[in-house]
Amino acid sequence: MKLHWGHYIILSFVFFAAFILYLVYRSSQYTVDLVSEDYYQRELDFQQQLDKMNNAASHKVQLHWSDSTLILEFPDTTDFDGAHLRFMRPSDSRLDRKWMVADLQHARKIVPLSSLKTGLYTLSIEWSDTRKAYYQEEQIMIP
Repeated sequence: MKLHWGHYIILSFVFFAAFILYLVYRSSQYTVDLVSEDYYQRELDFQQQLDKMNNAASHKVQLHWSDSTLILEFPDTTDFDGAHLRFMRPSDSRLDRKWMVADLQHARKIVPLSSLKTGLYTLSIEWSDTRKAYYQEEQIMIP
């Protein structure tokens, strides 16, 4: 049987359809991690977040590395109410970690990094005192 141009057109459509089905199958194998499950509510509350970031502009938390620990030095802790630390891994939300800080020793919090895998993290620090709330975000690389 001799193939003519009509057969080639049909074969090209069949190969194209097979390629598209392969791409659909491969794309369904990837997990899509949202930064936050409640992203819509967080978007509505974003002005409060901006206010916290502006408050923190003059009261930055200092980060210091020591072996396998991260030392956070909080500013002016006389009226410290508490803090939330969140290590977010952009590539895999299963590696995210959270800590709550109720009290500080000498305005410091020592965070062990042994539970975190090597890679890039976004560290979100949210703390408050009796007057204001603060928010700071840093990109850190865990060695």
